[in-house]
Amino acid sequence: MNRPAPSEYQQIRQMLATLHPDPEARQRMVPTDKQQASLKRLRTELHPEQFFMVVDLLTLSIVAAGGWREMGYDDNGLTFRQYMDMVPNRGTYQTMMMMGGQTFRMSNQQLVRFASPAFIATVPLRHADGRVLLVKRTITPWQYSADGYILAYLSEFTIVKDYEGEPMSPRFRGLPPEIEQTFLQAISVAFANFGTAQNPFQPKEMEILRLYANHPAHEPALTIQAVSQLTGNTKETVKSYQKTIVAKARELYEDQVSLNTTRDVALFLKRSGLLLTRP
Repeated sequence: MNRPAPSEYQQIRQMLATLHPDPEARQRMVPTDKQQASLKRLRTELHPEQFFMVVDLLTLSIVAAGGWREMGYDDNGLTFRQYMDMVPNRGTYQTMMMMGGQTFRMSNQQLVRFASPAFIATVPLRHADGRVLLVKRTITPWQYSADGYILAYLSEFTIVKDYEGEPMSPRFRGLPPEIEQTFLQAISVAFANFGTAQNPFQPKEMEILRLYANHPAHEPALTIQAVSQLTGNTKETVKSYQKTIVAKARELYEDQVSLNTTRDVALFLKRSGLLLTRP
């Protein structure tokens, strides 16, 4: 596995430092007794194949955890960097961090409450024995400020099955549809505007990917000729772009996802929340 580089970890810390330059100035809205009551319920109601953690975003540390024996780890001493290291490929890692960053940047005093809204996605995590498992992950606010910034979050996991290259399929619970769409759109816009370190696809490659992502399933498949006409490139250039797109995607997801065509890549990125349905 290509483990996340220390610089990426530092980028997360820098993002959080930008959001919270003076952590002590943030007025915390959730009382400790409410959190403790919730922790007690979580530990009591924890079922097999379920586990959780509470992450303090001001220190980027896990402050409570339970059930991690399901992944082969001890609850005591579990670190956020250990959790990062469970993510089995660079593409998934970057997507998870980007989605988290976009979500935490968007403060909303009216919408953010304790345990609401919920951000749900299916993600792969590597068990301590080397197996890669697909888990359902639900993130909810654990602590937030008076101006609506999330200061700590609860992440609950349920093991679904062995990982077979499924997309993340992100969605929200507890948000008005128009707000949810705004969040998801911001994620895909951010991906399109990232540099090559986080988004390896060039603008022309993104244009081709969007064509495939937007193409109605009930219509005949896009041909090289059609893509050539729509993008203003020669057929040879389109073929070259498509070959490069598949190669980059396979490298990004370390061959853990079946990506054989440009259409495969486009649909996977779309279902992972990284491609707008319209530009």
